[in-house]
Amino acid sequence: MAGLSQSAGEQPDLAAQPDVAGVLEEITASPEFASPEGQPVQTTVLEWIGEALSALWEWFGELLGGVLGGDPRTIANVVVVVAVVALVVALVRRWARVTGSGAPGDPEGTESPRARSVEDWRALAAARAAAVNYRGAAAALYQAFVLGLDRAGRVAYHPSKTPDEYAVECRDAEPGAGRFLARFQQFSFGAAPATAGGYRELDALMDPASDRGAPGGPGEPSTGANR
Repeated sequence: MAGLSQSAGEQPDLAAQPDVAGVLEEITASPEFASPEGQPVQTTVLEWIGEALSALWEWFGELLGGVLGGDPRTIANVVVVVAVVALVVALVRRWARVTGSGAPGDPEGTESPRARSVEDWRALAAARAAAVNYRGAAAALYQAFVLGLDRAGRVAYHPSKTPDEYAVECRDAEPGAGRFLARFQQFSFGAAPATAGGYRELDALMDPASDRGAPGGPGEPSTGANR
């Protein structure tokens, strides 16, 4: 009986039992528990991710092949190429719109806006408008406008300031400036397409403040329309 019982303080070592040890050896010998000698865990994970992506790619190709007909891999490759080309075109157009690229020979680059006078910015705006780049022309008008306000002592120019900040700064000294700044933001950042008529309206609004270097009041007539 002593061989069939154990003291209350002892726990049996199940792993040491012959039957249990054999089962554990069979389980750990399966491929899921294999660990190549010296191979880092990161490499194993990357290989698994690569295999999963490859399987997903094959499934995608088979799906396209079943829907459209033809060789699945060829169709999948064509779809990827078209998607990449579309992405590149979208990025290029976005970059061109953000940088405000204008007429051929437009000298604007990374220079400070203060490197140009109000008159220089007006000339650049006219050149861009002639090239049908109305948003770029509006950006040049904006620089001429705020530099004109700075020259007249209405604001303290700084390239980091926003149109709203300029509007608040000159609200009392130049009430009419808010109209140009609000219209500039609508024209440049709104969803509606930029048109020649909209640009002429913007040009007319900025004239009293920038063209003569002495901003006028809200009722002062504009002299810059349809120029």
